[in-house]
This record gives sequence, structure tokens and C-alpha cells, in this order.
Amino acid sequence: GVVLRSELVRQNERLSRENEALRAQLAFGGAHEWFHLHGQCLELFEAPFRYKLCPFGAFEQDGRSLGKFKAWATPDRPAVDAAAATEAGKAGLLTATAMSFDGGDECGGAPRRATALFACGEEAALKTVAEPLTCVYVAVVTTPAACDVEELRRLHHALAESARAEGLAYHASEQLIALLG
Repeated sequence: GVVLRSELVRQNERLSRENEALRAQLAFGGAHEWFHLHGQCLELFEAPFRYKLCPFGAFEQDGRSLGKFKAWATPDRPAVDAAAATEAGKAGLLTATAMSFDGGDECGGAPRRATALFACGEEAALKTVAEPLTCVYVAVVTTPAACDVEELRRLHHALAESARAEGLAYHASEQLIALLG
């Protein structure tokens, strides 16, 4: 009896670990494009607050929990609330990829919650944090993982055309040419 129970507990723990590993793999994207953010924390001081966002982890304001990573979402899905969708629109991120964070410290009888909207950028950085509703936070994070190759191609062509129109020399790097095709 005791040996069998002990073995069942061990198997249950092993299956739980495997389940968490699979969930993490799914969270990193089909090509693991989001993996570089795992274990990384991004910080921003926006007076009077200091924010710390750890993708796939926790989001904090001056050590106060704004929530823990719950799931991926997009502004047009119900998982992202109206406040986040409004902030996404203000930031020009109507098709942004977003992470939701739930279960933060209590605030007015309810847990704090947050949404991190991801935008294309050269490096991973926490750019802004807003509180559009009391105890509901929306952050904008830049990362290369959020870049869409078609959008980059369009921007590259626009930049090259602007440079030509101004009579400026513009030469894309070999890496950019290889990336954009």
C-alpha cells in the first residue's frame, strides 16, 4: 500500500513537471521566437514608480504584485480587456501580441491585473506602463520577436525610397538582405 502510493505520487510529480515543460514550450511560440524573454526581467522607472516585468513570470510595481503570467492573447480576443485594447490602439498596436498577468496584490477588493503589449523593436525593453483603470495596468514592451518580416520588408523599402528621394546613400546590411529576402 505505502510503496504503491509513493510510486503514484512520484509519477504524478513527474507528469506535472512534463506538463509544465510542454506548457512553457507552447508559450515560447512555434519557432521558439519568444524564448529569449524567458528568465529575463525588464525594468522601467516612470516617476514615481519602478516597474519590473518578467515575461513568463511576474509583473511588479515597487515590489507590489501586478500579477503573474497567465496566457498569451491578442487585443481582439476576450482575454484582453477593453482597457488594454484602448491602450493598444493609442500606441498604434492594434494587432499586438499580448501577455496577460493575473492574481496580483489586492486592490479595492480585487486582485491587480496587467497586460503587456509587444511591439517590434531592436531590443527587449519595457517602454511604458499605464493604469487606464484603477489597478488595471497596461505595458508596452519592444522585442525583435514581435517583428513581422513583411512589416520589416515594407519599412525597409520605405526607408530606401526616402533615402533615394533625399539623395542619400542607403545600403542594407547583408544580414538584413538575408532576413528580408
